[in-house]
Amino acid sequence: EEGFWVSPSNHVLEGVVGTARVVEHSLYERDVESQYLNQNAIATVVRAPSGGWKLWGNRVPSSDPLNIFWARRRAHDVIIDSIEEAHEWAVDKPFSLQLLLDIAESVNAKLRVWKRLGATLGGRVWLDPELNTPLTLASGQLYIHYDAEGPAPLEHLVFVFNRNTGYYTELTEDAAREIARLASAA
Repeated sequence: EEGFWVSPSNHVLEGVVGTARVVEHSLYERDVESQYLNQNAIATVVRAPSGGWKLWGNRVPSSDPLNIFWARRRAHDVIIDSIEEAHEWAVDKPFSLQLLLDIAESVNAKLRVWKRLGATLGGRVWLDPELNTPLTLASGQLYIHYDAEGPAPLEHLVFVFNRNTGYYTELTEDAAREIARLASAA
């Protein structure tokens, strides 16, 4: 089973037997309808070359280029929600060094798990002294900063074929070496 950070694009849709209209699709050509739709943040259903019907598209409408992939947005939403929900226990506890360390280590532990699973590329937690002033803390407020980065899906895989006539030199050298070996064994 795949995690919340994995794009639903390019996955077979079970039970789908067809679509009202066929969308032209190619894995490696950009000038087809499915790619045009994807570039305009529209996911679509396509007939997969390997068979079956698949959801095709990773993008959501966004003017922020860091926020265009729905799998990453979903991953960030899950991370944010679960960090908040996992720390309900800390609300209304009295301030102490141990409380701050426990909260920070709890967040760091979650970030380490998500990195190990592949849900994030990394993450860290810290206290910002400009926000966590004595007056702020005395007012019962604490700001815990953390960062994380969900992985972008590999959206376009490009293979570049190159010719290398140098392999002919390698072939003749290998052949000459083998012929010489056979001649000396005779």
